[in-house]
Amino acid sequence: MLVLIALIVLVWLALQTTPVQNWLVKQVTHRLSKDLHTTVSIKHVDFALFNKMSLEGTLIKDRLEDTLLYAGALKVNITDWFFFKDKIELKYLGLQDAQIRLSRTDSIWNYRFIIDYFAGPKETAGNKGSINLDLKTIDLDNVALVQKDGWRGEDQLLRISSLDIDAQKVSLADKQLYLNTIVIDKPLFAILNYDGNRPDSLRPKDIDTVYTNDPNHLRWNAGNWDIRIANLKLKDGTFKSDKVTDRKPYDYFDGAHIQFSDIQAEFKNVRFKQDSIIGKINLSTIERSGLVVKNLSADLKWHPEAMEFHNLDLRSNRSHLHHFFAMRYNTFDDMSDFISKVRMEGDFDEAYLDSDDIAFFAPEMKEWKKRVRINGKVRGSVDNLSAKKITIESGQNAYLNGNISLRGLPDIDKTFIDFEATDFRTNYKDAIAIIPQLKTITQPRLDHIEYLRFRGNFTGFVKDFVTYGTIETNLGTLVTDVNMKFPDVGHTNYNGNLSTNGFDLGQFLDVPQLGRISFKGNINGRGLKTGNLNAKLDGTIYSMEANGYEYKDILVKGTVAKRLFNGELNVNDSNLVAKLNGLVDFSQKVPEFNFDAGSPKPT
Repeated sequence: MLVLIALIVLVWLALQTTPVQNWLVKQVTHRLSKDLHTTVSIKHVDFALFNKMSLEGTLIKDRLEDTLLYAGALKVNITDWFFFKDKIELKYLGLQDAQIRLSRTDSIWNYRFIIDYFAGPKETAGNKGSINLDLKTIDLDNVALVQKDGWRGEDQLLRISSLDIDAQKVSLADKQLYLNTIVIDKPLFAILNYDGNRPDSLRPKDIDTVYTNDPNHLRWNAGNWDIRIANLKLKDGTFKSDKVTDRKPYDYFDGAHIQFSDIQAEFKNVRFKQDSIIGKINLSTIERSGLVVKNLSADLKWHPEAMEFHNLDLRSNRSHLHHFFAMRYNTFDDMSDFISKVRMEGDFDEAYLDSDDIAFFAPEMKEWKKRVRINGKVRGSVDNLSAKKITIESGQNAYLNGNISLRGLPDIDKTFIDFEATDFRTNYKDAIAIIPQLKTITQPRLDHIEYLRFRGNFTGFVKDFVTYGTIETNLGTLVTDVNMKFPDVGHTNYNGNLSTNGFDLGQFLDVPQLGRISFKGNINGRGLKTGNLNAKLDGTIYSMEANGYEYKDILVKGTVAKRLFNGELNVNDSNLVAKLNGLVDFSQKVPEFNFDAGSPKPT
């Protein structure tokens, strides 16, 4: 008996020595290498039999002899005499200089052979163990996870300089992970999308319908874990999302080449329940395009189909947004086509939006140089945007109150506008700041409009639109139902019904011989300069100033070309009562008449 006890003691003492430990590990790794048909090695081990373990230079290769796992150092402190206890307390887990490299070019991952080797019979209710693992502290230094998925066409890289976790409760059996703090230094997450080897027949089909966050079909949290983090800090983080293209990245925000750097973030009271991540966020970062998020604070809700920011306070380069903002998508891959596939929702309260910030996403707006104040609700993607009961104020005089939809942004020339204006006010200076293309229109003289107020509907494009409503200006008032076209080449075209009340036509057309006009009728023509004017008129001129004389009560049906009118006039002026069919020349100081019939009124 004494000999047996002595032998046990000697074996136990031998197991405490480093040479014996390393010899045993070499036997185990040699056996694993043979069974797995690959390389498994550990350079050095040091462990206390009942509570500590340290591994150095752990290497596992895949079947192609590429590195699958390398860990420079792994340290574990565990409960004393843990094998006699139901609850195992993992006091400390440390990992240094580690890389995990996962890859596949077909449907089989390079680590599958390890899973198959260690797979045993499925656990039944009768043999399920009751051991609980309680993790306390995790310390990771210089750790990277590389995943190359040539099958799907998606590579991912997660690298951290350091990660420290202070855990409150870890229960594998109950799927609970409660953490006090997580501090991550210099995290980098990068994703690259490209055409993979998976045939089209096996690819998921595009679905046009909008997904909902369905608790019965979890995607992010398939195991339905309950994860809670009291405080999470990110220091000097970087996020990159790229898609292989045959072009260089745009200088502005490019959905195919997103890069946020210098991410400083703090999350409080974070909870990952079902497929939703919720918590309070405070964040700052810089995007590759130059967009600076000076501060973003909000109550965050993030799930596979949306990012929602409640109680939002966002400050960027020149903008300040309040209240609520959300981005919705079918999958996060839609971010690579941000303009068309990401549906935005904004409920803004005294928000300020600067055109310089919009230009990061729509460079056509770079020259706007305008800051607007917004109140109201905005919905839709960049290329299909709408706003209900919105008020927008800009500059000294620009004010908008109404409903508007924009289809076609960011190219303003190709954008279809449907605007229902309860009240719209502006002047020429503010108008050209918003739509610089108006500066190219020299006729009519838009710059003579000192102020403009519009109530009604505006439908169409910037250079091809229909106005239906009342326009009040310093030149007079117009009631319109007119289609206007401003082609890049050629003359302005117009067609519709128009009525004016003392509108200064001479100022608007820059024709000194003309003055104010009151008219109601139909107009169809092209050209606005006296040299190219050609318009058909059918209506009533209640009054018109020409060459210093005011003509009244003229029924008109004919064509105005340059300064000539050719058609029918029914005149009931104090100096002329007649029904005429012929020509009127307004180019002379006193208009000249050439008609087949006339009846001058006696003086």
